Amino acid sequence: MRRFSSALLDAATWAWVLWTLYQVARYGGAVLFDPSTTSRIMGVVSGDRIDSAIGLTYTGWWGALLVVVELVLVGAALWWSHGARDARRRASLVLLAGWTLLWLGNSIWMEQLAAGRHVSRTSIVVVATVVVLARAVLRWTRAP
Repeated sequence: MRRFSSALLDAATWAWVLWTLYQVARYGGAVLFDPSTTSRIMGVVSGDRIDSAIGLTYTGWWGALLVVVELVLVGAALWWSHGARDARRRASLVLLAGWTLLWLGNSIWMEQLAAGRHVSRTSIVVVATVVVLARAVLRWTRAP
């Protein structure tokens, strides 16, 4: 039973992280080709003001660099979170937890700015956060 739950958490974590990386590549990739654009994964328009998610909004060359760094670091962390070396596995688990918490914090913030219109999306991110944190706890002390 423990093996099944661990495999289920692994699969859900991989699906979540790959989906987030797809979003970064999809929206952030536009900045790689045209640094004069601004790409937002999450944002709320209030009148003539646009609030953008922190760490998930890309503008200019720094935004292009952020896209590449996020894709490489989070992708490597996902891969290394299955590794046998404790230090690298633990660092990867922390990075994946931080990545998911970044998405959760931004999602809650955007929902508050949008007066609760994005509750279903925030619920998905809450579930993903619980899954990633549960996986981190299970994998923290034991080898794969």
